[in-house]
Amino acid sequence: MYKFVLMMSALLLAWPASAQEKAVKPPPSTTGIAAPFGVKDVLDMLAAKVSEDVIVSMISKENLRFTLTTQDVVALTKAGATERVLRQLDPSLAAPKRADPPTPSTPVEPVSQPPVAKADSKGEADPNDPDASHKPGIYLFTEKNGERKMVEITKTVPQSARHKATPVVSAVTGAYVYAFLPRAKAAVRTGDHRPIFYFYVGETSEISSAVDSPGQLALVKMDHQAMQGLEGRRMAYAKVPHAFSQPIVGTDPKALRLFKSEQTSPKAFRLISDIELDSGEYCFFFTSGGTFTQQKGTAGAQVTLWDFGID
Repeated sequence: MYKFVLMMSALLLAWPASAQEKAVKPPPSTTGIAAPFGVKDVLDMLAAKVSEDVIVSMISKENLRFTLTTQDVVALTKAGATERVLRQLDPSLAAPKRADPPTPSTPVEPVSQPPVAKADSKGEADPNDPDASHKPGIYLFTEKNGERKMVEITKTVPQSARHKATPVVSAVTGAYVYAFLPRAKAAVRTGDHRPIFYFYVGETSEISSAVDSPGQLALVKMDHQAMQGLEGRRMAYAKVPHAFSQPIVGTDPKALRLFKSEQTSPKAFRLISDIELDSGEYCFFFTSGGTFTQQKGTAGAQVTLWDFGID
């Protein structure tokens, strides 16, 4: 026994020092840089209420990258980890794509549209708005203190009468044919010496299918005249130059008043006299016998008037 103890002591003394050191020194770690820092450390910092910026900074500083398991994500989320922290630990957790903001479209030039008729409180077109739809005809337009008013001038077919003259004089100088309206004054009146009118045309005008332009109208001043004891107004619209000629349809140039027209919509025109009109009786004149330049026609042609007065 004594010999065995001596033998073991001799063996221990003969063992190299380097071998003894290896025996007592623990093996080096094989986990690399990530060993000292992991998910548990992040959980600890979250429990300690460390700010998000500091946690992200620590993960970035250690240059750590993990592949988080479902259990890791659940544990970290319950501890208060944000998506930013989770993506810093595991970059494979991509952030959800955000929809790109809509590309602003190129502005489109507004298309010119015809005026829209304004409606009153009942939703109906305003009869005093010249841009509103109106039945075909001629309307007197006035505006005072911001209040507009449209008054329809009722068209009329006047009586016709040939100028009385002796047969001998008529054969040489000719005879006029007049359109006569009873009553000394028109019902529609205005104090404006340069009044504004609106002329609306359409298939239902009942005037004539040929009346679709202001150029087919003439503005004429009427004379005071009595016929068979009845006071009224008249205008010459045709003349028979002599006994053997055909009648010529046309107005007296001295009574004619020129006016301007402006188209405000496909079926509406704004009419206004070139100059201020004197007080008196006037009418817009149309005849189916022809235009208003001197032209051969029929003295008995259909004549239509829209009469008004200026006070």
